Amino acid sequence: MNKFRSLIKSELFIAIFLLVAVSAIAYLPFIAHFSYFNDDWYEMFATGTRGPLVFIDIFSVDRPARALLMIPLYILFGRNPFPYNVTAYLFRLFSGLSVLWSLRMVWPQQKRLATLAALFYLIYPGFLSQPNAIDFQSHIAGLCFATFSIALSLKAVTTKNLWPRILITGLSIFFGLAYLSQMEYYAGYEVVRFVLLFILAGQTEKTFFTRLKRAVLWYLPFIVVPLLFFTWRLFFFHDVRKQTDISLQLGSLITSPRHTILVWTATLIQSMADVMVLAWFVPFDGAFSNLSAVDVFVSLGAALVAILIAWVSLRNNPSDSSSEGGWQGENLWTGLVIVAGGLIPIIMANRGVNFSDLSRYSVISMFGAVMILVVFLDRLKNFSFQLGFVLLLIGIAVITHFSNGDSYARYADSNNMFWWQVSWRIPQMKKGTTIIVHYPAGQAGEDYTIWSPADLIYYPDSQSQKFIQPAIYAALLNHDSVEKVLSHQGVDYETRRGSIHTFSNYSNILVITQSTPYSCVRVIDGNQTELSAYEDERVMLMAPYSQIQNVIPGTQFKTPPQFPFGSEPTRSWCYYYEKASYARQVEDWQTVSDLGDQAAKLGLVPQDSIEWMPFLQAYAHFGNQAQLTKLARPMKSDPFVAAQACRILTGMQLDSSTTDLVKSLYCASK
Repeated sequence: MNKFRSLIKSELFIAIFLLVAVSAIAYLPFIAHFSYFNDDWYEMFATGTRGPLVFIDIFSVDRPARALLMIPLYILFGRNPFPYNVTAYLFRLFSGLSVLWSLRMVWPQQKRLATLAALFYLIYPGFLSQPNAIDFQSHIAGLCFATFSIALSLKAVTTKNLWPRILITGLSIFFGLAYLSQMEYYAGYEVVRFVLLFILAGQTEKTFFTRLKRAVLWYLPFIVVPLLFFTWRLFFFHDVRKQTDISLQLGSLITSPRHTILVWTATLIQSMADVMVLAWFVPFDGAFSNLSAVDVFVSLGAALVAILIAWVSLRNNPSDSSSEGGWQGENLWTGLVIVAGGLIPIIMANRGVNFSDLSRYSVISMFGAVMILVVFLDRLKNFSFQLGFVLLLIGIAVITHFSNGDSYARYADSNNMFWWQVSWRIPQMKKGTTIIVHYPAGQAGEDYTIWSPADLIYYPDSQSQKFIQPAIYAALLNHDSVEKVLSHQGVDYETRRGSIHTFSNYSNILVITQSTPYSCVRVIDGNQTELSAYEDERVMLMAPYSQIQNVIPGTQFKTPPQFPFGSEPTRSWCYYYEKASYARQVEDWQTVSDLGDQAAKLGLVPQDSIEWMPFLQAYAHFGNQAQLTKLARPMKSDPFVAAQACRILTGMQLDSSTTDLVKSLYCASK
């Protein structure tokens, strides 16, 4: 019992507890709500058609070793996104613990600052793709492998016994090759390795050149890592993806060296500022500003809990002999070297840090950024002020990640609700249909985030034996698609990662829209266009070309798979609207009327008045003048919708009295 008490009171245990507790608060609150995001969609569709070995084909074009990680994970987890998010968190946590181990070796007298640097590395707010855990599994695992490899190399050079040293060196080289095999642009971590070896050499060598010589000698066994990998990458591997083809990316340096160097320098300076300073403010502002009033208080509560844990852990440990021997100056410039070294491979690939969609490019340089940060903290000699600043940064980071997780979770919930409503409305789609979708929570950036969920519901198998071919295709809701639809252009053929073939046909589209987060999903019938007053203008332009015959009636409705769409949502107004909309398509007016009566008994009403249209048509068909009169007021409150109601209802075959009532209620001018 005494040993246990001593353990939990030890400085190392408290440091580890701090990293685990604060990172859990930052990353785990919404983990059960995360679904598929971005590239996850086509990867999970492909594995469903070919099994886990399809990862070999998917990643063969740029990073073939990613398949070695994803195949066993898929065998274990299948399509369930939750365990991927758990392993992503564990990889991230172990990466932070490896940083703690490394810094405690190179800063033996600054254990408290080593703990702070590892904590800031772990919850660094500049990397925002943690919830995208399936596709980013390789990125996050690569971080873990890289930092663990570096920690092992530091341990190896300080190990006196030969065989343990050889074993640890071998493990370090193995994990070094492992991290580069996942992400080649992580090569900047070799700069981190060398810089930490240089700092470590300062414990025995006192002059710059003797330290440099010692660091070079220590690094020689580990130079195998970049030499082996890049020899294979440059001379034996054929990269067919231009974004990761090194020779293509360096082509601009040969053709226009002066301009390229100037652009690279400007991008490097901007990215360094992003990594070291703006990462603590820009993502925070973007994530926090999107929260609802309730979520703001919840995120502040989470931050306060993390701050309390940090305060209890750190308040009684103010002593670090951190300023002795030029510690601050040395770690300032070595941190800058790491920041620049981590960014240079990315800059040379003509990329830069961008917190909106390229935050992953900060993950190498953040090691140097947190070293510089703790140098700044070390200069704050007033311990209370230093602690207050630390707690402020922890609060910012926790709120950023908490808010980011909330945003991902809300997007996933919205996306799942969208496709559940589609499944309520559409029993089956024709093969070869090209769908154009308006998502309420943000427009799709790639077509596979549209066709993949549709095919997972309606056609989960490939339509070809030779390659992966979905049955339903998609086009993005953008200006280019509008032009192609309006000009009746034909098929766009596209291959993705060499094994996925799609054939988008702009002459055979089906427009599916959810105008606002509070609206229901509507399948547009080009023969009878119904548009919300909140409709996207691009949807309005393409609506007349939407072919309702791509919805196949008379078949059994599909149930979306549990992964990733979750359980069926509560059957509220939109359920009755979707079923009524389908019944109207097949001219089952009695079912439409009955559904309207059922919704009314439950007190359900739409928040978008265009959704009254199926019920209005059914009531008009049966001459239900009471209901037509009752609904006139909410319809006329929206003149744009009322005009459509007038056009559609007067176009129906109605008795004369009902026609007169419709004209008086819905067509009368102001």
